[in-house]
Amino acid sequence: AGDMITVLQYSNADWWYGKLNSNQEMDGYFPANYVKKVEADAEGESTMLKKREKEAQERAQVEAQKKREKEVLKREQEEAQKKREKEVLKRTQEEAQKKR
Repeated sequence: AGDMITVLQYSNADWWYGKLNSNQEMDGYFPANYVKKVEADAEGESTMLKKREKEAQERAQVEAQKKREKEVLKREQEEAQKKREKEVLKRTQEEAQKKR
C-alpha cells in the first residue's frame, strides 16, 4: 500500500505494465483497478510523492523539536535538583556549625 509504480504500458483497460519505483528490478502486469493514477510533474515526480516527502520532513522537524524540548527540560530538572542539593548541604553545614 502506498507504493509508487511507473506505468510503462497501458496494455488494456484492465491490466497495466510497470515498474515499482522503490525497486526498479520489480516489474510486471497489475490490475488497473488496484491502483490510483497520479500524474507526474515536469520533473517526473508525482504531486502525491512530493506531498509525502513534505509530510515526512514536517514529521522529522516536529520530532527534532520535541527532542530539543525534552533535552532542555531534562537540563532544567537536573539544574533544579543540583540547586536543591546545594541548599540542603548548606543548611546541613549551618546546623552543624551552630551545634559546635
